[in-house]
Amino acid sequence: MIMCRLDTQAPGQTELNGPRTSTRFPLSASVTNPFYIGNFTDLKASNPAVYNQIANLSTFSSKTISLSQLLKPYPWMTGLNAYTNLGLSRFNAMAIQYGHRFATTFQTTVNYQRTSQYDADWTPNAFDTRPGWEPSNNSRPSRLTATGRFELPFGRGRRWFQSGILSKILGGQSLDLSYEAQQGQLIQFGNIIYTGDPNKMKSSLQLSNPVYVVDPTKQTNYVQWLSVSSVDPVSSHQLGAYNLRVFPHEIDGVRQMGIDNFNANYQRTFSIRERIRFIARFECIDIFNHRVIGGPTVDPTSTKYGQVTGDNGAFARWIQIQGKITF
Repeated sequence: MIMCRLDTQAPGQTELNGPRTSTRFPLSASVTNPFYIGNFTDLKASNPAVYNQIANLSTFSSKTISLSQLLKPYPWMTGLNAYTNLGLSRFNAMAIQYGHRFATTFQTTVNYQRTSQYDADWTPNAFDTRPGWEPSNNSRPSRLTATGRFELPFGRGRRWFQSGILSKILGGQSLDLSYEAQQGQLIQFGNIIYTGDPNKMKSSLQLSNPVYVVDPTKQTNYVQWLSVSSVDPVSSHQLGAYNLRVFPHEIDGVRQMGIDNFNANYQRTFSIRERIRFIARFECIDIFNHRVIGGPTVDPTSTKYGQVTGDNGAFARWIQIQGKITF
C-alpha cells in the first residue's frame, strides 16, 4: 500500500511526506519471532543453563510466531494460568409459601420461588481484562412445588369405623401427592451469525412448539428444539477464531426442557398387636413418565442444528416398594 500525506503547519509553511509503504497482517499470520533462540547468542555465553532451558521451548525454537500470540500480555508464555478473583454475581430472590389444613385428614402446601441471577464469569474475547455479564445457570428463574397429604378418615382415631373389622380393613391409609416445575438450563451458543430480528432473539431462536420427529424407516428419533431459519448455516460464512464476539454466549429465556413432574406415595399401616405395626409403602416418582430431554446441537453448520437426540441422563418413572416393622 502506498501512502502520501500533505501537512500544513503554519501559514506559508507545508511539509510533504514522500511515499511510504506499510503492510497489514491478519491475526492468524506468522511473523518473525523476536524470541527466536538465535537472537540470544550472548545469553549462551553468559548463562548457558538458562539458554539450554529455553532452547527446547517451542516459543524460542521457532523462527516464526503467530501475530495473535505477540498481542497477548505475556507473548513468550504459552501455558500461563493466572488465578484471580475477578468474577461477580448479582442475585435476587422472592419466595412465597402457602399452607392450609382443610380438615383433620387433608393438608396442602404450595411454594413458589422467583429468582434473578446474573454472573460475570466469562470473557467474550481473549484480550478482555474483565469478565462479561450473562444470565446464570446456577439458579432457575422460577420454581413451583406443591404437596398434598390425604389420610383416609377410617380406623382408630378417625371419623368412621374406629373399631371392628372395617377398621382393620380400611384404617391406616394415607396418600401423598407432590408436584414440581422449573425451567431448564440456559443453552450456550458459539459465535454464530444470527440473521433474525435482534429485538426478538428468544422467539426467533427457540420454537414455541418443539417438533417431535419419529422416522422408523431411517431409525431416526429427535426433537427439533431450535429454529433453523434464524442462523447462517454456510460454513464459509462462519466467523474465525480471531473474530470479535458478536453473538451472546447465553440468551435469557432460550433454555432446555425443564422439570414438570407429578409424584405419589401410598402408605398403609397394619396393626399386628398393640405395639407392633407393619408399614407398607408404595412410591412412584414421575407418575406420567415425563422424560427430560438433553440440550440441542448448536453448531449452525451441522445438519442436526437445533436437534435434541438424547435425554439429560436423569431417570424417568421410578417405582419403589418398601415395608418395615415397628415395635
